[in-house]
Amino acid sequence: MNRHDRRGGAGFTLIELLVVIAVIAVLIALLLPAVQAAREAARRSQCVNNLKQIGLAAANYESTAGSFPPGFIPSQLWAGTYYSGPSALLHLLPQMEQTAIYNAWNAMLSPYMEANYTIAGVNVASLACPSDPAAGEKTPLTLNYYTTGAQQAHVNYTPCRGTWFVATYDQPADPCIPAAVASAYGVIFPHGVVTVAGITDGASNTFLFGEQARGMIAAASRGGCLPWQSGYWYDEHYDASLPPNAWKRLKDQISTGGWWWIANFGASSFHPGGVNAGFADGSVRFVKDDVNSWPIDTSATGYGYPIGIGVEAGPCGIWTYGAAVPGVYQKLATRAGGEVVSADAY
Repeated sequence: MNRHDRRGGAGFTLIELLVVIAVIAVLIALLLPAVQAAREAARRSQCVNNLKQIGLAAANYESTAGSFPPGFIPSQLWAGTYYSGPSALLHLLPQMEQTAIYNAWNAMLSPYMEANYTIAGVNVASLACPSDPAAGEKTPLTLNYYTTGAQQAHVNYTPCRGTWFVATYDQPADPCIPAAVASAYGVIFPHGVVTVAGITDGASNTFLFGEQARGMIAAASRGGCLPWQSGYWYDEHYDASLPPNAWKRLKDQISTGGWWWIANFGASSFHPGGVNAGFADGSVRFVKDDVNSWPIDTSATGYGYPIGIGVEAGPCGIWTYGAAVPGVYQKLATRAGGEVVSADAY
């Protein structure tokens, strides 16, 4: 038998086999990034569609009610005592074909009351961004430092209250409410009643809703924060006091226990390079992380305040611009600032 016959004619040597395996490995390595990019593109497209649905619902609400929904109004805990009222998202449920959830909410009581715990754990698919690893997650509902036994769902979209934090003031006759409303420059904010006509900067130049990632918050801390049905200042709002995805840049400050509000105050996402933002005209655009924004104090004692920001004297402690100069990002968060923003500025 000759050498060719002994090899069987169609066999592979070990070296040939290793070469084939190496080629396959290289091809897989080249293919995986493309697959991941395609998946992210699909997830980002779904996120854009979600924001468009919310924007359409808000437009329909404004047309019917005569104004955009308030970001917060006080609701009764028990006779004579008030606390957090419903979020803007809760008001929009009928316009999002979620009337059954809306009808399950007891409008006479605060979302923090036991009668309203049922809706806390309801997931609405169009309120979850598929790029967030925590999207659709439910955690034990913890309110006022005790576990209720109910479940809390978390969403990825919140209304923009404007340039900075706006206090809720949960008692209906609180004397600070007028000053808080006057300092709120967004469209949906606590005690706010804003119409399309009131957006003099132009609906296409004004944020309405934006993204807030939940997966960036430690799993052990997600249960007691950010209930989607509550309009309390700490729960279901964002503002432009910090630039998009500030949590990615300020991890050192967060890890040392400071700047706890970064997760609650700023826009954030798991999309590479920025966040999706829904504008008051119903459009959705991508705002890059490096959008022009006012500088913030990144020292250990600065706690994320914009440099130059002021606080009004008196018992209400209302924020003012002070010496701070708004960047493009802050201008997009105001409804009537009179600023001119070029379409290619973000």
